[in-house]
Amino acid sequence: MRRAFVLALLIACTPKVTPVADSDAGTSPSEVRVDSELVRSGRIVVGTVESRLPRDEVSIAGEVLVGEGGEAQVTSLVAGRVATLDVEVGQTVQKGQLVASVDSPQVGAAQADLLRAQSRAALAKRVLARQLELDSQNATSKSAIDQARAEDAAASADVLAARTLLANLGVPPIDPAASASVASSRVSMRAPIAGVVIERTAVLGGPVSQGSTLLRIVAPGSRVVVAKLPETVAAQAAEGTKARLYARNERTKPACEGTIQHNLRVVDSTRAIPLRIAIDDACAGLSVGSFVDVRLPARESHADAGAMLLVPADAVALVRGTPTVFVATADPGRFVARAVHPGATLGSETAIESGLSQGERIAVEGVLLLKGELQRGEMQP
Repeated sequence: MRRAFVLALLIACTPKVTPVADSDAGTSPSEVRVDSELVRSGRIVVGTVESRLPRDEVSIAGEVLVGEGGEAQVTSLVAGRVATLDVEVGQTVQKGQLVASVDSPQVGAAQADLLRAQSRAALAKRVLARQLELDSQNATSKSAIDQARAEDAAASADVLAARTLLANLGVPPIDPAASASVASSRVSMRAPIAGVVIERTAVLGGPVSQGSTLLRIVAPGSRVVVAKLPETVAAQAAEGTKARLYARNERTKPACEGTIQHNLRVVDSTRAIPLRIAIDDACAGLSVGSFVDVRLPARESHADAGAMLLVPADAVALVRGTPTVFVATADPGRFVARAVHPGATLGSETAIESGLSQGERIAVEGVLLLKGELQRGEMQP
């Protein structure tokens, strides 16, 4: 009787277990959670599943770089202090335009060396003239004349060397007639090319060492896109082929136009063919250093295939041998792995026969990252 009473008491006090939804219970086996910053920064990109005709083009990744001769650095040839900064970041400059100046004791010393060399040269010329005058009177020796000539040549060489040093520093040589005045120790820095100032590392009044970079200038028309075409992708990539360029996370904006400038026709160590694409001058939206999607014409047309659900081929990953996509949820950084039945691969896109619906949002880039997180979660106890 006592045992039955205790059993009844335990049953009455045991809380009722209620099933908890996935959103409350934590991460389900098919769910992947990542830092939402990965989505905001573009490392994971989400796209919408569309039902449409296949595009007769191939998409590959590219990077906007500066072409040869399109970038220049303004560097200080002397150590000193930044006296002036005459341009701002984003300002357009012309070749030879004054952009900065540096006050340097080294320049003052070089000016003094020139004055001393000029003084010695003037003295050497007077000595030589005197020796030649004495020679006309048979009042000197040949060795004395030769020594005077050598000293005159050496003094002239010292003047030339001092002038050359000041010219290389960008400082005009001081006028000997004005030697009583204070010699300038300021070095002017001028733009080596015409372009836009994209970086200013110097600080007004700050110290600089010899060889320090003060400014970076980029010529606007010198941007190129460098891309790699995988050897397994069938795309038209001959020189002169037109390409469409989309900035990352801005695929809804009008595409920039480009033209393939060089196709190296050599498969590199990544099993891809390097391409160099010139950007049209009218395209101002692509920044140097940014990544872009490069769309090239496909070798084969699929226009007769009819409308179908299409996703980027890279959006489909094999998870335990099953074709899988990662469906985005309303919670940024939360994705659900879902098995799909893919159809034909058309260029850089894959048709989905079942498993997805039009309008659903899935990860189209960063899929391998999500797959790795899913597998890591499966290995945890």
